[in-house]
Parts: sequence; C-alpha cells; structure tokens
Amino acid sequence: MRQGKPSSRLGRGEYEWNQEFSTEHMRNLFLEAVQRVEPAVLRSLEAGPFILFQRLQRGGERLGGNELREAVSTWLHRWHLPCPPKNDDWCERRAFHTMGAWMMHAGWQGNQWALSRVGVADPKTHTIPGPIYNMLLPPKELQFTFTLKSPDFSAENWNQDAWWDPTLETRSAATARIRAAFEAALDAYTEQLSRYVERVLIDFKATPSKRQLDHFEWLARYQVSGEKFSQIAKDSPQITGAAVKMAVWRLARQIDLPRRTLKPKSHTSAPPGPQPKRGRPRGTKDSKVKVRHRVR
Repeated sequence: MRQGKPSSRLGRGEYEWNQEFSTEHMRNLFLEAVQRVEPAVLRSLEAGPFILFQRLQRGGERLGGNELREAVSTWLHRWHLPCPPKNDDWCERRAFHTMGAWMMHAGWQGNQWALSRVGVADPKTHTIPGPIYNMLLPPKELQFTFTLKSPDFSAENWNQDAWWDPTLETRSAATARIRAAFEAALDAYTEQLSRYVERVLIDFKATPSKRQLDHFEWLARYQVSGEKFSQIAKDSPQITGAAVKMAVWRLARQIDLPRRTLKPKSHTSAPPGPQPKRGRPRGTKDSKVKVRHRVR
C-alpha cells in the first residue's frame, strides 16, 4: 500500500471520538522524550523490575503478583511517573507492556519503550494495541464517486468531467482537464463530509495538531530529570520560565500525568491546640512575673 506523508495531527485522523487516540499519541511522544532526555529510566527498569518479571514469566507464575507490582510502583515513584489508578494507571500499564516486549525483542531491553499503535509511523514499534477504533459510516449520499460523463458539444468548452475523445483532444490536455475535475469533486466531498461530522456527529471532535513537539521534551526534563522551568527556558530563545511552566502543566494534564511534587521544607509544624501568646517568656527582663528556680 502506498505510504502517505507523516500526519501533522495527533491521533489517526482529522476527527476522533472521546480523544482516546490523540491522548495515547501524546503519551507516546512523552515517553519517547523521556527515552532521549533520561536514558537511565529504562535502564533502571531493566536492572530492577524486569529481572523479577523474567523470573516470574519463565517460572509460569502470575505476572500481576504483589511483589512485581510493588517493584514497578517503586520504580515509577523514583522517576515521578505514578499515574492515578482511578483514571487508568497508564504508566504502570506501559511498564508491563514494555517488559513484555523486551522478552520478545532482546535488542529493545533497557533502551526502548513499547509504544501504542496510535500515531506511530514505524511499524516495528507496534507492540501495544491502541484504543478501540470507532469507525465513521457516512450515509450513502455522502459517499464519494467520480464518473466521467459524455461531452457536452453544445457548450463553448466541454464539461470538465467529460470522457476523453482522442480524435478531438490531445492526451495531455485531457489528463489536465480530468485531473482538475477530479480534484474539484474531491475537495467538495471532503468539505461536505467535514460539515456533516461537525454538525451531526457532535461526539466527534477535531484532533489537535502536532505543533509544539518541544513541549514533550520540556515535560520530560521537568518531570523525570527534575530540571527547573528557568533552566529549561535557557535552551529556547525568547522563551520564559513562566511560558515553560504553563506548557508543561497543560501537557501533563492532557496525558493524565500528576506533576512531580517539590520536596517538603524541613520544618516542624506546630502542634494542634491553642498557641502561646506573643511576647517575652515568663520570668525574663521586663516581665512582671518572676519565676523561682529550684537549686539542686
């Protein structure tokens, strides 16, 4: 099958249902950025949980056991990749799929994620099934057909969609005329179908475009490498730390990735209950109350 140009949009097509494809695609791009920015993430997965994964699989034991899940959870927390279980713990799921792919592809071990089929151009990375595809079936009147018609000799110029008469027209002229007619009909068809999706199928939304791919690297540097927004901004001219922060937080929200939390400050909180009054301690200078000290 003829391969087209790489898509400039996230997901598979121009529209999608429930944004599942574009979300999976964004997660792929984030994990690829993590792979570039911090190779130690996958190497530590290989050196830790994957060893246990191999032992369990070769022994025929259940892979979802508590010991393995705890090892994966520890690894995820180490790299600030824990995802909320109530919203599909996709980080844990990707870790398990990646280790499963490593069992089949030894060359991937420690250096490549198992990515979803959604939005991936290289078929060699197709190791995880993507979301269920919701196929759009337009009505018959919106299905595209293009048929050449008989020439209208009464007109000054033939109709553009007329068939070719080799005795009255050169091949090059007929090819240019018919191609123009076909492209005009195709443009009208795609425009009509787009209006149908937007006005009738309200559950289908336009997929976002892949305009700011550097945002995925910013998120990886902040989330996994622990870089500050001001540090990340230094590598991009005319970009401020505030702009990096806004882009990182928005992307983290889109892929359902909890932002890393800063280390708590080293201070002790005050105990509950009434707080002491302000002022000098009892018995000090200028205090009206004197305290006797017992001499031992």
